Amino acid sequence: MAEWGQVWGKSTFAFIQELAKQTKLGNIHSYVGGGDTVAALDFCKMRENITYVSTGGGAFLEYIEKDGHLVGLDILQN
Repeated sequence: MAEWGQVWGKSTFAFIQELAKQTKLGNIHSYVGGGDTVAALDFCKMRENITYVSTGGGAFLEYIEKDGHLVGLDILQN
């Protein structure tokens, strides 16, 4: 479990496995972002079962929060 440890790593990996399972079954669409989260996905070998994976943590969350708008992207699109 590398740096995640025995305690909190267990619940992180259990959550990832359930998220991947529900996505693979077609019950949900899963969007995951952030370097540590992506590292945990890779550790579990579950990345391929997630709908969309972004390595941009803060920017990814802001993009979702603002309905697909980021100042830099808006400028490039106009």
